[in-house]
Amino acid sequence: MSRTNQKKTEKTGLFRWPGGSARHLLASTLATVVVLALASCCPPENCEPPRTFCDLTMAEVRYDVCLLPDDPGQEFPWGMTGSNAEPYSEDCSLVMPAADELEFVVYRRSEESLAAATGYTMEARLRVEQYLEDRNELVNASFGVGDGNKAAYIHLTHMPAVTTYSRTCNQEECEDPAQDPRDMTFAVVCDEAGCHYTELDWTVPHDYRIEVTKEGPASFFIDGHEFHEVEYRQLRAPSTQQRRFGFGAAESLVYWEDVRYEVCGPTASN
Repeated sequence: MSRTNQKKTEKTGLFRWPGGSARHLLASTLATVVVLALASCCPPENCEPPRTFCDLTMAEVRYDVCLLPDDPGQEFPWGMTGSNAEPYSEDCSLVMPAADELEFVVYRRSEESLAAATGYTMEARLRVEQYLEDRNELVNASFGVGDGNKAAYIHLTHMPAVTTYSRTCNQEECEDPAQDPRDMTFAVVCDEAGCHYTELDWTVPHDYRIEVTKEGPASFFIDGHEFHEVEYRQLRAPSTQQRRFGFGAAESLVYWEDVRYEVCGPTASN
C-alpha cells in the first residue's frame, strides 16, 4: 500500500518527534548524515560482483560489515555519533542496538567527489528486529546521501495502530482498532511535494537502493522494484552543505547486512 503527499506541517524535522529537543537532534542528525565505504566484504566467498551504475566511476565503496565502521582495520574508518548504544558485529552483520528511548547510532563519511558528480547510487540490505511501539512516526532506520545541493534518503518508520486507524479509516467503515490493533511499518521518501509512504514488513531483510541522476530522476527501490521516482530538482535541500553518505538507527534494533555506494563522474557525453 502506498500513500503519497502526506505533508509534514512540523518545522522541526522530516518526521514528528514528540517529547523534546533530544528527538529533534536525532531527526536532524539522521536527516543530514550519510555513509559508507570499503572495497571489501566478509566472508569473500559471499561477495556479490559489483553492480555498476555509472558510465564513469569516481568512487565505489563497500562497507565491510564484519568490522565496526570505526574499526582500525577498516580501509576507511567512520566517525560515529550516538547515545549509549554500542554497535557490534555479529555473523558479518552490523548490529545497532539502539532500542531504548532516545537511543540512536549514526555513522557518516564525507565524499568530496560528489561536488563534480553527475549522479550516484547508495544501497543497503537491512532488517528491523525491534522498535519502541508507542513512538509516533519516529525514524527507526535511515540511509542516504547529501550532495551539498539536494538530499536523497530512504527512512524506515512506523505508526502505532491508533494513528494508522485515524489516518486510513473512516470511522463508520472501519472496525474498532482496539479489536485488532496493528502497527504499520513503512519505507518513506520525502521530496518537495511531501512524504511518500510504502507499507512493508521490515522484520525480514530487504534490499533498498537509491539512484540519482542530477540531470534526470532520483529513483528509489525495494528488492529491485521502484516505489518512488522524482526529478532531481524536486528533491529536498539538505540541512548542511557538507557532501556525505550516512546511515543510522534510532529507538530500534537494526541489522545491516550490506551497505555500498558509487559516485559517477562526467563523461564526454556529459
